[in-house]
Amino acid sequence: LTFADLGVNKKHITYVSKEIDKNNAKANSYFRYIFKIKLILTLCVSLILLVSSYFIAYFMFKKPIILAPLIVLSFYIFFYGLEGFFESIFYIKKQVRWLSLKEIVSQTIKILLVLGLFLFFSSAYSSQSCSHFSFFSFLSFPER
Repeated sequence: LTFADLGVNKKHITYVSKEIDKNNAKANSYFRYIFKIKLILTLCVSLILLVSSYFIAYFMFKKPIILAPLIVLSFYIFFYGLEGFFESIFYIKKQVRWLSLKEIVSQTIKILLVLGLFLFFSSAYSSQSCSHFSFFSFLSFPER
């Protein structure tokens, strides 16, 4: 995630906030230029992880089960990187109170998503483990 930022968010706050009161057109051009840089950096990092996730999962760690989390992580890095960029707009406009509301909603969604995934996979594994248990119990008690 550090490679997707490289100080772009700080420069965004510095340049745009300096020019927003003086010259709105110049602030707008700074915003567009820095947004293009941020979009390219974030997209490159996400695509590199997405393309190399198969290699990382199968050849580097030799655990195919981590392929799906690596793919999800590449999308997460993309959206999280852009979220950080747009957060800086609130700092520029001095509207920080909206960041707390955004953070509450974001953290609530993350908690609910994790709980939902946990319940989904625990129910999927519990039914699977019950079938494995019944199969192994059948093998362990032969008929007489």
